[in-house]
Amino acid sequence: MKWKCSQCDYETSINPRKGKQKVHCPICRGRIAWLRMFDQCPCGNWFHPDHYGVKTCSKICRYTYCKKGGKLGRKYPHLQRSPTKKCLQCGKDFRAIHDQNGRFGGKRFYKQKYCSIKCKEKAWKIKIRPTIVLPPPLRNEQKPFWKGEDAGYSAKHLWIKRLKGTPRICDHCHSTKKRKYEWCNVDHKYRRDVEDWMRLCTSCHRTYDIQNLGTPCFGK
Repeated sequence: MKWKCSQCDYETSINPRKGKQKVHCPICRGRIAWLRMFDQCPCGNWFHPDHYGVKTCSKICRYTYCKKGGKLGRKYPHLQRSPTKKCLQCGKDFRAIHDQNGRFGGKRFYKQKYCSIKCKEKAWKIKIRPTIVLPPPLRNEQKPFWKGEDAGYSAKHLWIKRLKGTPRICDHCHSTKKRKYEWCNVDHKYRRDVEDWMRLCTSCHRTYDIQNLGTPCFGK
């Protein structure tokens, strides 16, 4: 049995009921398959797409198509041209290329307000920095790891050094030209009493420890 081609009325023996397709002769079928390889751009030109999903013939047509809100622009919003804004610091017009408002799947998590990092830092120093109020620093007993009188030898020396500074004179020989000066505890009980400490040079410190303890105590 033969059927007529729907394009050229040529009689063919291809069964049109297979897959519910129209009747086409081999010549018309090849021509239709060739034409299906081409697509029409919104500008009117016919082109052969390189891969699946290409809707325009060039980059210029693609940007124009995305800008007008075409199907490609709605499907891929990150390909749209970034909007033009005015910098809140210097007032200059700039292209907000880092603005992700309504882009990347419609997620609104960042809006570019400044043209550069310098303007952003200036605005932060002028507007935001004065509003930041830092809490007062913790002192002595306010600290969570404060041990009080149970602190060690080094901690007690750092404590008195933080309160009265680094010694620059010896209370015994009254010299100010020695190489090193240290804090020495008077009764060697190392209490947190400011009046129980004195400034000594290294030699006087060793002599004082030997006279009172019998062995030198290497203080800091």
